[in-house]
Amino acid sequence: MRGHWTWLAGCGVFVLICVAMLFVSEGYQFGSAKGGAGFVKSQKSLHFSDGESIEVLQFGLGEVVDGKASVGGGFFGGGSSSGSSGNGGSTVAYAKRDGVLEELTFRASNPGALVMEVQRGRPRLQMPYLHYNDYVYEMSGGGSRLEKFVGAEAVMAGATGPGVPDYVFQVRASNGEWLDGYQSEWSDEDPERRFAVIFRSWPRGQKLLDFRVLKSGGEVREFSHSNPTPSTVKTWSAQSVPAKYSDAECECVLESVEYRDVVGKGVKLIADFSQQSKIMVGGKSVLDAYTSTLEKVEGNVGSLGEYADPANRVFRLSYRLDPSDSYPYSRTGAVVLARAEVGAKGALQSVKTNSSILPVTKFSTARQSDGYQFEVDFHWKNAASMQRTRKALGVGDWEEAVACVFIDGSTHASGEVRSQGGGSSSSGYNVEANQHWYYEGELKTGQVIEFALVTPVPSKHVEFVVGREGQK
Repeated sequence: MRGHWTWLAGCGVFVLICVAMLFVSEGYQFGSAKGGAGFVKSQKSLHFSDGESIEVLQFGLGEVVDGKASVGGGFFGGGSSSGSSGNGGSTVAYAKRDGVLEELTFRASNPGALVMEVQRGRPRLQMPYLHYNDYVYEMSGGGSRLEKFVGAEAVMAGATGPGVPDYVFQVRASNGEWLDGYQSEWSDEDPERRFAVIFRSWPRGQKLLDFRVLKSGGEVREFSHSNPTPSTVKTWSAQSVPAKYSDAECECVLESVEYRDVVGKGVKLIADFSQQSKIMVGGKSVLDAYTSTLEKVEGNVGSLGEYADPANRVFRLSYRLDPSDSYPYSRTGAVVLARAEVGAKGALQSVKTNSSILPVTKFSTARQSDGYQFEVDFHWKNAASMQRTRKALGVGDWEEAVACVFIDGSTHASGEVRSQGGGSSSSGYNVEANQHWYYEGELKTGQVIEFALVTPVPSKHVEFVVGREGQK
């Protein structure tokens, strides 16, 4: 009997040990109170009269990583898991091993933003926080938008209501003004509810940065921290405005630049930019051959993005010009997939496919109210076949090629062809794909069209350097 009870006691101890290990692995009972092994400790504690506190953990440029994901097999073969979520201005990603949180990454959508990782002394499942779009949101899964932010001055004056976040985080600009920070979401996998504050504009040139935290109700706490990535002043020579750029195919004009000082944000540049194509086809101008995008705004003291610290006096504006759907691609070098004749009521007939370079297994068309839909099936059976396609199209992947329509043997493409997506399946280099394109253009009975793929024209990059001469 004694041996029987000893055996039961041993089993009970084993079960208790397993249960304890389960709780530890899930982090429910014995989670890392301040991060645990591998997670950063608090660098600064800001205490408030109601017993609340803000723990400042670390700073980074563009992102911060807290903890370190392990490599290799998991505990009892449990394995790893990861995921991410975001709110438009930032994302938070997590990595777990055997149910234990090992790593958090907070990343700003603007790589030039200052990221500050923080933690509340008393984590709550929900809290009103300042979102990057200047509205106050509820911090919860799919948190709802509450109200427009009332502003830092109103918070300091004790304002209440849905437009007041629990905390407002600010950094002091080079001219002494305070610039708002925007909070990230936290990960539901993190029991400590760490989150990040994103400063889109901040004094990159200063060695020491001043911060303050405003608590709803009016309390203020200030602290300083060394700049994690101080920037030196760049000596750029500003162009006079209006400024022009021109080449054989296009002309760009920067008509004017307005520098607008926005409370809580910094300096915002508003540029009046225009471009048009100089390409001629058949004696006619194709003015809309390119589309333009303001790709980057950089300040001479390291700012990057929509807003800048006032210390930046010279700015570089980088535009990208991409060929539009109307770009008149040349017939030279085009890989024709199919030829067809326009019949009565616009229907395509006498279709002939060309599978010598691209293995076309099906080509079909459908007449629509203002154009045509083309559907093409491909089948590459080996690596050599795929390599011939890539070489002929001058691309790394056939999907990067551009679809065009040539009419009656014309030397340049006509109309607009837009991709409508598709799908593919593969086993090694045995690839089957289906793709849809939509052609918007006028076709007449009796015309012969060629549907082809061409090597894409590379984007153009245009830069202007402007300055705030004579402005404060």
